[in-house]
Amino acid sequence: MIGAYILAGELSMALGDHQRAFAQYEQVYRPIVSRVQRQAGTSARFLVPATPVDLWVQTHLVPRLLPPVLGAAQRGRKWLPRFSSRPSRVKDYGNGFPAS
Repeated sequence: MIGAYILAGELSMALGDHQRAFAQYEQVYRPIVSRVQRQAGTSARFLVPATPVDLWVQTHLVPRLLPPVLGAAQRGRKWLPRFSSRPSRVKDYGNGFPAS
């Protein structure tokens, strides 16, 4: 959804020059995509164990350790990320309607 918002905003700002809009879209959106891809790589390494030891840890240790950790986090709310409290780093393109 954020990609569509950025592309629509850049197309609006470029006043019909789609080549300029696409170049600007790439410049604005690339850092966001790169960050999310790095995070996905970290998660994938955990979800897809590379060695037999990693598989053993995932199937034997994690199920025993995760519930107490999540319970403590739920009670304390100190360890849980607060995604909704992050300020938006995306440019405000306005509502798309001409000023009256």
